Amino acid sequence: MEKNNFLRCAHTFFFSSNIAWMVIWIERANNRATHFLVFSSWVQEFYLRSGLQGPVAVLVQVLWSIILAILIFVLVHLLSRLRMTRILLSTLGGFIALAGFPLIALCFPTTFFQTLAFERRFALQTPWLLIELALVTAGGILFYLRKPRVIPAIGISILILHFGFWSWLTGTHPNPLALAQNYGFIRLSFWISLVFYWGFPVIGLLSSLAWGLYVTVLAETDPASSA
Repeated sequence: MEKNNFLRCAHTFFFSSNIAWMVIWIERANNRATHFLVFSSWVQEFYLRSGLQGPVAVLVQVLWSIILAILIFVLVHLLSRLRMTRILLSTLGGFIALAGFPLIALCFPTTFFQTLAFERRFALQTPWLLIELALVTAGGILFYLRKPRVIPAIGISILILHFGFWSWLTGTHPNPLALAQNYGFIRLSFWISLVFYWGFPVIGLLSSLAWGLYVTVLAETDPASSA
């Protein structure tokens, strides 16, 4: 039971982080609540003190995602005793983990990093990307249904390839050493920039791994809850 609780908390944490990151990204892309997010006095003060060389949007994405993730985590944790919450975490949570990043990339391609993206642009609306996304989603459904059982190393490799592919397409893969040279490894501005640029693929990957481990252990210890 303690193991289940720990895995549920881990899955809830990464699920909350993933949702928060996507919501703030969309809000910035659509300029919704931009004035509130960017021009809050404490955001401006933090930005001046952080030493960031990039736009304030970098800090806005990271800070507000952290705040929203905490709120979502607390809410989901409080509702975790409900059967419906557990079902949503084990089903919808997996879909969001696997498909959230690609869907945001397809819907808002110009919000990503064009200079690092495939062919220095990411405005690709091709059937092949939808096919890749559909195949990964179908694989996630089969994994959830345990048909067939997947060797962990194979599943992890597929997830790394999936998120690596979308990271390569969208440019969310700057060289950490180059960022360290610009900011300094021990400075807060370096870590904020690193989280901003690598946020989507890393959070998506960790969220998918946490979901996979959660539903696997849940199926073995409490088959009724995973059904």
